[in-house]
Amino acid sequence: MTDIEKVLQAVKKSCLENRIPYLLIGGMANIFHGSDRVTRDIDVVVFVDYHEKEKIVEAFKKEFRGRVRNPLSFLEKHFVLPLMHKTTEIEVDVSLGFSEFERKALSRSKKMRLGHTELNVCSSEDLILFKLVAARPRDLLDVQETMRRYRGKLDVAYLRSVAKDFRGIERVDVPERLETFLTEHYLKG
Repeated sequence: MTDIEKVLQAVKKSCLENRIPYLLIGGMANIFHGSDRVTRDIDVVVFVDYHEKEKIVEAFKKEFRGRVRNPLSFLEKHFVLPLMHKTTEIEVDVSLGFSEFERKALSRSKKMRLGHTELNVCSSEDLILFKLVAARPRDLLDVQETMRRYRGKLDVAYLRSVAKDFRGIERVDVPERLETFLTEHYLKG
């Protein structure tokens, strides 16, 4: 078993034992979707009420340690818990999922397997949307690659509908960027 598989199993175990719904996103989700990209970190969205945020810190403390001085304070301020697996030292970012988009992504997640590990992974469409929101150069390359890999198989109506919702939180760049990517990398033959 690889180190990444060990950490993925530890993430899954931490969530399941504490009845915390979770969703794998980011570069690791991209790998689950067939990318040959290499990444050494793991991004997970978890779903608990904000007043239960201590539950997240407790759930992960057995196999992970914080990468910041006061993990709970950091989580309260930034809605992300930066962790490191105690054995492998692989970094894991655990984000609190509050938005309607994140909840939709959880409901649309797929059980996917990497080696011996099966996890809840965001759909290809939601992977694209998460990457468009992050919008770093590597994320935009991932969007292009995912659109090419899933050509003819993506739910374009869903992508457009959810991207349009980002206008409500002043992220007009998301639907605009989506249309550009669809035109340049998905819809053209």
